[in-house]
This record gives sequence, C-alpha cells and structure tokens, in this order.
Amino acid sequence: MFSITCRVIGSDYYPSLPEMPTVHLLTVKSKQFRYEHQRFEVAGLTPTPSETVAPMRAAECPVQMEARVEKLHPMNGGKLKELGGGVAAEVEIVRVHVDEEFVLGGHYVNPQKWSPLIYNFRHYFRLAETELGKTFRAKK
Repeated sequence: MFSITCRVIGSDYYPSLPEMPTVHLLTVKSKQFRYEHQRFEVAGLTPTPSETVAPMRAAECPVQMEARVEKLHPMNGGKLKELGGGVAAEVEIVRVHVDEEFVLGGHYVNPQKWSPLIYNFRHYFRLAETELGKTFRAKK
C-alpha cells in the first residue's frame, strides 16, 4: 500500500478563503469524492503506526511503503486543465514493509509470490490476465 494523504478543509469554509484556482478545484472534487475521518474503519482496515512518517499504514496490506514528498509538479495540460489541473508527486521511499510470505533471501521481494495492484487508465489490474475492478469514472 502506498498512499499520500492531503487533508482539505470542508466546503463550508470556502467562502472565507481568498479567490484562488484551487478553491474551484476543491469544489469540483467535493462533488465526486467524500472525506472520511475514520477512513480505516470505513474500509475495514487496521491502522498501524508508520516508522518514519506520520500517516498510518494498513496492517492488512502485505507490502507497504513509507514515502516523503520531495517535489510537487503541477499538471495543467490539455484535458487535465479543463478538469482543474492536477499534481504529480515526486517521492523518496524511506521505508518498505514486506510480509515474510513475500520475502526471498532476506532482503528481496519474491516476484513469483507478489502480484501488485496496478491502476491503468481508471481500471485496476494485477500481474494476471483478469481485471480486478475499475473506478466509478471508467466508461466500461
């Protein structure tokens, strides 16, 4: 599991903010997604403290990475600009946690045992021949 969490204030506070492009983006996104204060509980996962970063990890995930953001890159080209833009995060992985079942030779992830989740154009896959699912925005 690899996750970077950005906390955003509730939409009732938007009028008190100075006018800036991100306020429009937050309004658009708040209609598509919801904030869950107890997100681990809602997802049925067990929060576990990280060792080097503040966000918690999910105990049920066999491979977890702790990361620090090194640089943020604005993305505003083409269709993305119409949607309000985006940000790509350049991160440094500072700690990796791997379940013993997936460890090979003490320090390596066994590629024959671990099949990572891959997000490919709004669809979820693993290193197998079947799709696992898709996001609500996927057309098919």
